[in-house]
Amino acid sequence: MHTMLKMTAAALAIVAANTGSTFAADLSGDFKIFLDTSNPAPRATMEKMIGDFQALHPDLNIETTVIDREAYKTQIRNFLTANSPDVATWYAANRMRPYVEAGLFEDVSDLWAEPA
Repeated sequence: MHTMLKMTAAALAIVAANTGSTFAADLSGDFKIFLDTSNPAPRATMEKMIGDFQALHPDLNIETTVIDREAYKTQIRNFLTANSPDVATWYAANRMRPYVEAGLFEDVSDLWAEPA
C-alpha cells in the first residue's frame, strides 16, 4: 500500500516538477487520475494530494476515478492502452516492469536512485 502511495505521489510530483514555475499557472484542460485506493486512509491521503495540486492549478480539470483493487488489476491492461489516464497507481518493481517496457508507464527509477 505504501509503495502505491509513493508511486502516485511521485507521479504527482513529476507532473508538478515538469510544469515548472515559468508556466505552472498555465496548466489547464483535463487531467485524469485512476486509483485503486478504495481503503479509507490511503484514499484520504490521495484526495488531499489531488486537492492540493488542484488548488495550485485551478484551471486544470482533474477527474479522479477510483476502481476496486481487484477490478483494477484486471482492467489496467485495457485502460492503459485504450483510455489511458495521465496518472495511475500500480505496484513497483517486477509488477511494473512489463508496463514500463511496453511504454505504458514512464520509468521513474531514477527518482529512487542514491544521489551521486
